[in-house]
Amino acid sequence: MIEKPSSGMRSAALWGFAYGCLLCVWAFFAMGAGHGTYLPLAIASSPLLYLGTPLALSGLPILWAAIGATLGRLSGNSRRWTFLAAMSIHYAGIVPLCWRVLGPMDDGPSFRLMLTRVDTVVTLLLGLLIYLAGQGVLWRTYCARSRR
Repeated sequence: MIEKPSSGMRSAALWGFAYGCLLCVWAFFAMGAGHGTYLPLAIASSPLLYLGTPLALSGLPILWAAIGATLGRLSGNSRRWTFLAAMSIHYAGIVPLCWRVLGPMDDGPSFRLMLTRVDTVVTLLLGLLIYLAGQGVLWRTYCARSRR
């Protein structure tokens, strides 16, 4: 039997979708029509980038909406484990993806050259700040709801 979505789950899913859209815009602008870096996409969309850039970019809002929906229905142990598993998979994929994006044969030299431009550094740091703030809100919400 399929449960009817609660208002808390819908609200969390919408916030997750908005967060994913913000991260998608950050990643898109950082990519710079192929002349930028894919590092923000690797960080924000992990593990979707393993499936290709178009899927990672378009799936970013859906990924965070699904994680938000899981967080919105955090009542039983199984749902807590689902959320923790999803976040563990996300975090575990970041390091290999960053290595792949910034590795010696790929984007590394051009990324170091890009860091000499102030606008690029500001874009990367502002987006990273948004990503980290969202992660902080996510984990604070998880801690508050798991105590119930």
